[in-house]
Amino acid sequence: MRLFSLSLCVLLSLACGDKEGGDGADGADGADGTDGSDGTDGTDGTDGGGPVDADGDGFTDDVDCDDGNAAINPDATELCDGVDNDCDGDTDEDDAADVTTFYADADADGFGDATMPVEACSAPEGAVDNALDCNDGDDQIFPEADEYCDDVDNDCDGDIDEDDAVDAPLWFADNDIDGFGDPDDGVTACAQPEGRVADNNDCDDEANDVNPTAVEVCNGIDDDCDLAIDDDDDSLDWATRSTWYADGDTDGFGDASMALDACAAPSGYVADNTDCDDAESSTNPGATDIPQDGVDNDCDGEDAPYSLTDIGIGDLIITEVMQNPSAVLDAAGEWFEIYNDSGGEVELSGLYVADASTDSFTVSGSLRVAAGGHVVFGKRVDQTTNGGVPVDYAFGTSMNLGNGDDALILAESAAMAVIFDTVIWDDGDTFPDPNGASMNLDSGAYDAVLNDDGNSWCLGTTTFGSGDRGTPGSLNVVCIAL
Repeated sequence: MRLFSLSLCVLLSLACGDKEGGDGADGADGADGTDGSDGTDGTDGTDGGGPVDADGDGFTDDVDCDDGNAAINPDATELCDGVDNDCDGDTDEDDAADVTTFYADADADGFGDATMPVEACSAPEGAVDNALDCNDGDDQIFPEADEYCDDVDNDCDGDIDEDDAVDAPLWFADNDIDGFGDPDDGVTACAQPEGRVADNNDCDDEANDVNPTAVEVCNGIDDDCDLAIDDDDDSLDWATRSTWYADGDTDGFGDASMALDACAAPSGYVADNTDCDDAESSTNPGATDIPQDGVDNDCDGEDAPYSLTDIGIGDLIITEVMQNPSAVLDAAGEWFEIYNDSGGEVELSGLYVADASTDSFTVSGSLRVAAGGHVVFGKRVDQTTNGGVPVDYAFGTSMNLGNGDDALILAESAAMAVIFDTVIWDDGDTFPDPNGASMNLDSGAYDAVLNDDGNSWCLGTTTFGSGDRGTPGSLNVVCIAL
C-alpha cells in the first residue's frame, strides 16, 4: 500500500514539474515569489520529493496507511468497522475498542453459554450474541423451548415443571372428596395439586354420594352420573321405588287393587291406596260420610251413624226400668233400657240423662245403638255383681232410680233444647210398683207418647241373671192387661 502511494506521488511530481517548474513562461522566473511552483525550496518541510503528511495526522505517507484520512494512522484505535484503523495490516481485530462479547453455543441451538464468553467484532463460528442457554450441552434446552414435566428447566426460566408445561396433565377439582373430579373445573400441572384428581366424571362435585360408582336410587337426581335419572336408568335400585295406585276418579285417593312400582307417580296414579270406590269421586277417605245413607262415603268401613243432632223427639224411647232389684242391692243392680226408633244407627256419645231430682250423667265415649236395637244403662258392668244384667254403659253413682216417684229424661244435651223422651213413674198409682222385676213397656207400645201412660207398662216376667225378672237388652214382653 505504501509503495503504491509513493509511486503515485513521484509520478504526480514529475508531471507537475514539467508543467510549472521549468523555464517556461508560466513562472520559471520566480514571478510567484518562489524559484519553483512545487515548493522545492523547502516551504513544506521537505527537501522536495520526500514523504508527506497529506491528512495532517502526524504520520507521513510512508507509515500512514491512509494519508487521506486523519483518523487512520498507526496510533489510531482499532474499531469494528471493516477498516485497518491502526495501520497494522489487520482489520477488525479482537482487541478493537468496540468489540462485541459473544458466547459459545456448543449445542447450536442459537443460545450461548454465559460461562464461555469471547470478544470479537463479528460472531466467531459456534458463538452467538446471547448468554441465555442454561444447558449448552443439550440442544433441546433453551429459552424458547417447550417446558416438559421431566424435572428439567427446559425453557431456562429458572423454574422446573411449571403448570404450563406442554405435557402437563389436567387435574380436576374434587370438592366432595369422592375421588371423582368436576369436568368444569380443571387446571394443568405436572404434579397433582391438593384437592384435585385426574378423573373428570363427577356430575355433582358438592355431593360425595353422587359419582360414577354410586348406586342410582329414586331421588330425582343422576346419582351415578350416566345421564339417566331414576326410572330412566337401567341400573336403578328397584328397592327404592314407591308403590303408586290408580286414581280413576281423580279424587286424590287410589285403588289398592291397581298398583305399580316406580320412582315417580305415573300419570293417573297417587301414593294413597285407601279409596273404597275409585269410580265415585265423592266417595273417599276425605269425604264427609252422610249418616245412614247406605253408603260408606268416607271409606271407614261403615255407614256413619246418626249423631244426636240428626235425630228428634221420640227417636230414642225409654222401654224398661229396674229401679228396685231384689237379687242384688239397688246400688249394684239398678238399670234402665232405651230403644232406637230413629230408623238408623245412632251414636249416643253426649246423651244427657237426668232424673226427677238432681241426678244426671252425660254419656262419654262412643256408644252406638243399631236401628231397632236396645241399649242398657246400669250401675255397673260386671254381671257377677250387678245381678247378671248385660249393661252397655255404667253410670255408677251418678244416678239413683227412685223406688217411689221418679223420672228419666233423655236429652240431646244438658241444655235440654231437644228432649227425646221422658218417663215419670208414680209409686204404683198408675205405673207398676215393682220389687225384683222391671217396669216393662209393652212391646206394642214402643212410642214416646204411649210410654207416658202408666197403663202401657207392666211387670217383667222373664227371669234373668241372679233371679230378677225382666228383658234387659231384648224386646219386651206383651203386657197381657193391655
